Amino acid sequence: MTDQICDAHSHAAVLTNLGNVYSSMSDCRALKCWTRALAEARQIEKITLQCKLLSNMGCYYDQVGDSALAVSSFQEALHLAENIDSGEQIIAICNNWGGMLESCGDIRGALRLWHKALAECRKLKLRSNEGTILGNMGMALNAAEQFSKGAPLLEKAAAVAAETSNTNGEANAYMNMGVAHTNQGNFERAIQSYSRALDLYVSLGLRDKQASCLELIGEVYAHKGDAGTALRYCESSLEIASSLTMVDHRRQCDTLMIAGLCSEHAKEFDNALRHLLAAQAIIENIWLQ
Repeated sequence: MTDQICDAHSHAAVLTNLGNVYSSMSDCRALKCWTRALAEARQIEKITLQCKLLSNMGCYYDQVGDSALAVSSFQEALHLAENIDSGEQIIAICNNWGGMLESCGDIRGALRLWHKALAECRKLKLRSNEGTILGNMGMALNAAEQFSKGAPLLEKAAAVAAETSNTNGEANAYMNMGVAHTNQGNFERAIQSYSRALDLYVSLGLRDKQASCLELIGEVYAHKGDAGTALRYCESSLEIASSLTMVDHRRQCDTLMIAGLCSEHAKEFDNALRHLLAAQAIIENIWLQ
């Protein structure tokens, strides 16, 4: 009997890992492997493995647009995790489920789950996870245009990320903090936040994020009525964007629009036409084909 349990455990582990690989390849065979692994895990009563598999399946169903099955999987996973008081599993499940709800527009439901995850992070002193959850909450509140609530959470996320040497997380928090401050009219604080994010992205060598920060700083200066400075930042952003292999066309189009408007304001009409015609070409060639 012991040998049978060991064999079932090994089989479940192999199927789980196969599913993980297929998932990374966006291959639908991931679900088949996880479903078989879940049956094995239930047979030998491996609750922690069941939690992981159900959470994985919830994420998969979310990606393919089956929200009902996603919720069902997350609910069962969370119920099992709470029964065995597995804080780390509760954090992972609540974080993934919260992300799904946020993408569906259920900000209140997402925040409820993230608050639950946050409590577990603090109980277990998992500072890195705490920073991630705080960042998710701040970005969700930004998306819901609750900028005054999002900014403080993003500030805390940046502090935790710095403390745990998560440079990318710190940069992302500062960039989203800039968004919150911009939309509240706190332009100086927005520039400070974006500039800090820019410095961090430079240290990481993330050229695409550098281009985004430069464009966002340019946008703030445009809001302030400083067309000349806005234009310089936008042109720096475009220079980086043009050197990238994978171009974010939407971001590039937004930057060209701002540069065009700033050039028009400065009565540099030839430059304004050049930027706006380039934006038009992107729209017509990429999105209207």
